[in-house]
Amino acid sequence: EMTAEEGEDPKLKELISALEGLQATDAWGSKKEQAAVLLENAEAARATKQTDRVLDYCTEAVSLSVGCLGEQRQALLGALDGTQDKVMALMDSGEAVEGALDVLVTEAQIRQLSAEAHMDKGQLLEAKGDLEVAEEISAKLSDEVETARCLRSRGMLCLMQKDVATAEELLRRSVQMCRTAEEPKEEAAALKLLIKLHGQSEGRFDRVCELYHELLEAHQRGGASHAVSMTLLRLGQFRLEKHLSDTSKGVELEYADLEMTDMDLGGALDYLSRRNEEGLGSDEDEGGGGGGGRGGGGVADGGVHDGLDGARLHVVTASLLQLHALDEKHCIVPPPLEHLEQHQHRVPPGQQQPP
Repeated sequence: EMTAEEGEDPKLKELISALEGLQATDAWGSKKEQAAVLLENAEAARATKQTDRVLDYCTEAVSLSVGCLGEQRQALLGALDGTQDKVMALMDSGEAVEGALDVLVTEAQIRQLSAEAHMDKGQLLEAKGDLEVAEEISAKLSDEVETARCLRSRGMLCLMQKDVATAEELLRRSVQMCRTAEEPKEEAAALKLLIKLHGQSEGRFDRVCELYHELLEAHQRGGASHAVSMTLLRLGQFRLEKHLSDTSKGVELEYADLEMTDMDLGGALDYLSRRNEEGLGSDEDEGGGGGGGRGGGGVADGGVHDGLDGARLHVVTASLLQLHALDEKHCIVPPPLEHLEQHQHRVPPGQQQPP
């Protein structure tokens, strides 16, 4: 049955007919399935840092995806206008269009993954080319999450090229798009890159603290309790470094600033102490990293294990002791010394610092 839109647009009718012809062949299903399997293989290789294998899988998968649609690929992209209404209208045109749109989604994901692998190898021009195509497809499909990933990866690429202004603009756009799409994990991955960007600049202490608080909110919205605590630890250490630097320059410390640092580190200490006492380990990640595709795994800290928790517990207790030693006249009450010391002997040899 012809839809109203088909009847008004002969080009769309011609496109649907061509797609139906393609999908009637045996090669269609085979190519589509192989491309999806190769994407899964590439993601697995990415997780184990086998960059060359990622690129091999992606190259083959892109070839299969493009081959699925042939000359109709550009016609299908031209029929899309970047709105969800248009995507839904096309999907209502029948299974042929729906299947073709699935192929485009797969291609965008493959190219995003390929771009990340190229960046890992320092092949920035190749990464830029893949990202441009991935972002075009994602924008046409009105896929906010995949578009946000592309923006984040482009921001990372600009950071590698020392283009800080463009990197910040792209990363802020990624953050806003993730918030609109209610994707806190992807939002966190972009915020981590913004923290890295500003953390390398002088005189951006307040801005970095603001970004850490945005990151905390993203993790809280995503229900990532471990990521919240690890962010408190990093924020507390960041503040402590500033206090130590100020002290070395003879700057008088404000009680309110020291108290905030104490609260951040104390929150991390409470969490890690509970986990240590209960003997917990966790596979929970921290809300995505700076360059990973499906899970933002490029900069993520990955799984958490008992030994690593012990090392982190050692670091946070040592940080609190440093903080409390800065200036006793501010009356920051430290945890009992024996409470701090009882955890330090649990740190495994060779794991005195977290990654």
